[in-house]
Amino acid sequence: MSTRTERDTMGEMQVPANALYGAQTARAVANFPISGRGIGRPMIRALGRIRAAAAVDNFRAKLLSGLEVDRERVAALNERSLALATGLVPLLGYDRAAAIVKEAWSTNRTIREVALARGVASAEDLDRLLDLRAQTEPGRGGSGRGR
Repeated sequence: MSTRTERDTMGEMQVPANALYGAQTARAVANFPISGRGIGRPMIRALGRIRAAAAVDNFRAKLLSGLEVDRERVAALNERSLALATGLVPLLGYDRAAAIVKEAWSTNRTIREVALARGVASAEDLDRLLDLRAQTEPGRGGSGRGR
C-alpha cells in the first residue's frame, strides 16, 4: 500500500495515500484499534452534518449575536448606489439614464441629485422612480419581466 508523509505537532506520520485524513487521525487509528473496521460512509456523513450544524450555531452565537442593523448607514449607502438609475430607464431610456450615472460617478453626487439638477423629474416622481424596494419587487413596469 502506498503512503504519504503527513506532519503535525507530534511529528511525521505515514498515512495511506488515498486517505481523506491526516496525521492526527492516522495516529489515533494506530493507537486505538477498537475493531479494525472503518467507519461507514453514512456515519461519516452524519458526523459531518453534526459538525456543520455546530459551526453554524457557533457562528450565530459568537459572531452574529448582538449585531444590529445600522439602518441610517444602509439607507445612505442605498441612496449613493448608482444602480438606482435602473428606475429611470422606463422614463428616460437607457442612454439618458446611463449619462446620469456617469455624471453622478464623476461628480461624486447621487443619482437623485443629478436627476434633480437636470430637471428630468420632480422630487416626488424621483422618490417613486428611485425607490429601491419597488425596484427589487416583482411586477414593476419596464420590460414586463417578473410579472
